[in-house]
Amino acid sequence: MNSCRNQAVRLVLATIVVSGLVGCGLPASGKVDKIASAEVPFDLLATAAPGQSPQPKGPPAVIYLVRGNHLVAANRHVIGENVPAEAIRLLLTGPLSSEAAGGLSSDVPTGTRLVSLDLNGSVAAVELNSEFGGVGGSDQVLAVAQIVYTLTASRYIDAVVFAISGKRIEVPDGSGSLSSAPMRRSDYPHLLVSR
Repeated sequence: MNSCRNQAVRLVLATIVVSGLVGCGLPASGKVDKIASAEVPFDLLATAAPGQSPQPKGPPAVIYLVRGNHLVAANRHVIGENVPAEAIRLLLTGPLSSEAAGGLSSDVPTGTRLVSLDLNGSVAAVELNSEFGGVGGSDQVLAVAQIVYTLTASRYIDAVVFAISGKRIEVPDGSGSLSSAPMRRSDYPHLLVSR
């Protein structure tokens, strides 16, 4: 009886091994072609933990997230040379899971996307999609401040103006007053930014 059971177990294991090998996608020719890493689909080679975005190893950037009613700096690395635009894209993805576990969040509305970022002297003109217009009150003050602080972390940018659908918009300063003037860090003094 044990002999029959052992043979059955071996047969099942052999079937699993053969199925696994067939499922690996090895070509019938037996020849395996190497694919250049640049041709591998985006994020397939990522080594981050599940639920955690991989951190690129490009130029350093600082984005500003929210804890309570204050901004907190978070260090990141960006892909590409346009550090301010890439920093905004990282900000718009929200906190990493480890940052969220540490109590950080973002008041920038989910679904907000960067349409364009242009620099006129030291003033950045940031155009966002219409999702950004869906936030109000103190959340809007913090969302605007997050973007202002993230962009002015660049030594080339002193102030930020905002647009949606190609039209410049008014945004709140630190007191909640709306203005279309360029916003600076000094417009949000009560947010007590910490590192």
